[in-house]
Order: sequence, then structure tokens, then C-alpha cells
Amino acid sequence: MGFCPINFCAVAVTSLLSSPFFSGSVMVLDIDVHFGNGIADIVKGKDRVKYASVHQDDIYPGDTKTSASGNVWKLALGGGTEGGEWRVGVKQGLDWLLEGADKTRDVLVVCVGYDGLGSDPLAGMNLKPGDYGDVAGDISRSWDTYR
Repeated sequence: MGFCPINFCAVAVTSLLSSPFFSGSVMVLDIDVHFGNGIADIVKGKDRVKYASVHQDDIYPGDTKTSASGNVWKLALGGGTEGGEWRVGVKQGLDWLLEGADKTRDVLVVCVGYDGLGSDPLAGMNLKPGDYGDVAGDISRSWDTYR
């Protein structure tokens, strides 16, 4: 139901899990305005995968409400969300993913959509380009802390 003909995050996850050279777990942090229902369906219930989505509530493709079930965690933010609130939400998702992580074997895959920018005509968040840079730094620092 998404806009991408190929879900590159799903390809990365399934490739890692099927590789005889990879024995760790995969954590997926999805920070797109739209909930990644496709990748959530692909990884739901799978061992060695955790998926966290931080997205806008009440927007395509539906099923956007905040929830946690098994290895899938979702945080829905309201339309008009700005950078500070978004960063807090992303940090919550990242903390959930990294809980219990094996620092020497696991992989973090980050799916980023830039449709959270305030100028995007199909969404309602109010992010600025610098917010993405700030979140990239937050993710990097958090990952280094867990490694």
C-alpha cells in the first residue's frame, strides 16, 4: 500500500536474516510520516527482528494508532508535530529497539522519509531540514552508547 515499488528496508532485513554469515538480530527504525504497514506485516512475529515506527496519526494507510504488540512498536504523532516532539518520539522508538540489544552482533536499519517536512503537500507534520540532521545525530549517539 506504500508509495515505493520496492521496500528497501524489507529487502535489507530479509537479506540479513537469510544470510549464513549473519547471526544477530535486526532492528528497524522507521521515521516516515506514513506508518510502514508493509514492512510491519513482513516482520511481524519473526524472531530476530524488532520494528519501531514513528509516524503521523490519522493519515494513509490507516492503522496508525500508537500501540505495541510483540516485535512491532508504533508511535502516532499528531498533525503539526514539530522537531522537538518528533525527536522525543524517535528516541523512544530507538530506546525500545535497543533494549536488550547485543552490541556486537545486531544491526540497525533506519528507514527515513522526508515527507515530514512542513512543505510536503500530502502530510501534516511541521519538520524542518535541520530536524533530520538532529535526529541522525541522536541515532548515531544512541547506537554508539549501546555498542
